[in-house]
Amino acid sequence: EGAALGVAVAGFLNPERDRLAYNPNLAWLEQFPLREALAARFPFPVILEVDSNASALAEWRFGSGSGSARFLCLTAGTGLGGGMIVDGKILRFAYECLGDVGHVIVEPGGTVCSCGGVGCDEALIGADAVTELGRRAGGEANELRDVIAQARSGNAAAIRAIGETGRLLGLTLATLAIIFFPERIAIAGGLSEAGALLLDPAEEAFRTNASPFASERATVVKASLGWQATLRGAGLAARQASAI
Repeated sequence: EGAALGVAVAGFLNPERDRLAYNPNLAWLEQFPLREALAARFPFPVILEVDSNASALAEWRFGSGSGSARFLCLTAGTGLGGGMIVDGKILRFAYECLGDVGHVIVEPGGTVCSCGGVGCDEALIGADAVTELGRRAGGEANELRDVIAQARSGNAAAIRAIGETGRLLGLTLATLAIIFFPERIAIAGGLSEAGALLLDPAEEAFRTNASPFASERATVVKASLGWQATLRGAGLAARQASAI
């Protein structure tokens, strides 16, 4: 009694939150009646939630966002997503989420993104982009974790790649901070495992480029829940919805 299944979905949801409305990387899943299909398999309500919302909710409740009234959580891994919690509630600005923060333009005229935009942060900060940047800098890496491991071991090329990625992330933060005015910003996802090698240049670029009014009111931290954030957040979303 009272059980529900929380499912975190990458991309935009429709207003009924029963299917994926848009994700250029998962176009095959768009408009598929996902909630209905899952409900047919399980004997309790199914709650769909945007994955970046789920991560933000869990970090706010259990992790790095605890105690903050305006909490922004960015997840940098395969792509770049973001969710925001305001006074304990998920901010649903458009398509049941914060919006597509992975497509803020940080390099005009730069790399063409899967969304069709040019110079999006996701196209430059995503795992494939970081791995390629590491190779161009003279390193040898097949995956993001390789670049991070090499940077940790002191490889100069990998350190440069992570540092440049941090700079681009900081530019993203500078744009988002003046729009949403978070008091705490957490960086989650696989890229955050680079730690200070990423966060130091990100914070420097953030402080250098952001409006002081926004940046002086925000702290930047590493998310603390790791891979569990999205999973725990999906459960929280299901619990909240089933309690309504």
